[in-house]
Amino acid sequence: MSSPDHSLPSAAQAALRDFLKLHASPPRLGEGLPDGATPLLKNLWYSWNRRHLSFQWLLQRRCRRLRPRMQGLLEWALTECYLLSGLAPHDCVNLAVQHARDQWGSQEAGFANGVLRGLLREAPPAPGALERLLEKAPDAPRWGLPEELCRRWKSARGKEWTALQAELLQRPAPVTARRRGSLADLPFPLEFQDTLRLFQTAQGDTPTDLFYLQDPSTMLAPALMDPRPGESLADLCAAPGGKSVALAERMDGRGRLLCADSAPPRMARLQENLKGFPFALLEVRDATRPGLPPESLDGLLLDVPCSNTGVLRRRPDVRQNFSLAHLRELVALQAQILEACAPLVRKGGRLVYSTCSIEREENHAQVARFLGAHPEYTLEREEQLLPGEEHDGAYAARLRKA
Repeated sequence: MSSPDHSLPSAAQAALRDFLKLHASPPRLGEGLPDGATPLLKNLWYSWNRRHLSFQWLLQRRCRRLRPRMQGLLEWALTECYLLSGLAPHDCVNLAVQHARDQWGSQEAGFANGVLRGLLREAPPAPGALERLLEKAPDAPRWGLPEELCRRWKSARGKEWTALQAELLQRPAPVTARRRGSLADLPFPLEFQDTLRLFQTAQGDTPTDLFYLQDPSTMLAPALMDPRPGESLADLCAAPGGKSVALAERMDGRGRLLCADSAPPRMARLQENLKGFPFALLEVRDATRPGLPPESLDGLLLDVPCSNTGVLRRRPDVRQNFSLAHLRELVALQAQILEACAPLVRKGGRLVYSTCSIEREENHAQVARFLGAHPEYTLEREEQLLPGEEHDGAYAARLRKA
């Protein structure tokens, strides 16, 4: 066993400690990393999320039982060795072994040393090394996808599509930005394809007071809403506010825009994003019990809670939360929100239903179910975006009330 190297970079040691804290108590989905998280920790955390299921399979082949603390330590080392380049592989191993010895004793340090050095001998870190380690793995861990999601994608879209999509989702998503206020310059009616030219790749010094950091797919639902000045509109699942900002920009300060969300902690972000639009009203409201007068809105946007399978590239932590049971719960919640909000739209008005999912149950099938129960609504237009190089996945449908 290598002797501990106390000269290892302090930044790597701090990142290891912070990673293990997150591994033991991960942030809730949608919360993001804690304030003050360093760029190193963010890169480490999201890189690990993309390959956690692959690392889990590799370790299960070698270790019948692993305590969660050891699992986290070994997966940290594998992330550093095979996905990042800031620390030499032998330094990764030495730091992991040193941590195990300091925290849990020599026996567990020896165990960590043996497992890691065995993997590094089998596939020394280099381009393609991790893929060689995973050659005999089943599709799901080889591609870094949850088993249930991998199975349903292969059934619905085929193995080749799933493999290509999984490869895309392993690459970090580009950070894109849109200049604040730029939507106001586009003609009516608003078309999604026209919004794409407003986006550019964000640089590290992109000023957020001038630019809004978001993926182009977030413009799909506002484009289908096609808001006009003077209208009475509402976005009842508004946080963090990207779609609300788009609606506000198109309204040109005229009309009424209610932006609501049921999670008080998320309202601060919503308020920050909408601070330039004093006509927008921000409220804490539950979309399953909106408490608004019937037929009081020209347009209603419902960007409902969903499985987020369209944004796995940008939010790799979603992989840890996908299950068919959770999908069924979300579908039931979406239906509940639609039922509660359907009466709020006045005759001739429109309801735009949207998700960042690519699952049929949450999208086309959900809308079809709603239309079957509400003959007063008709489907005017719907669009499903699949994740690609230029944007995340998203779905939106515009329903017109007769």
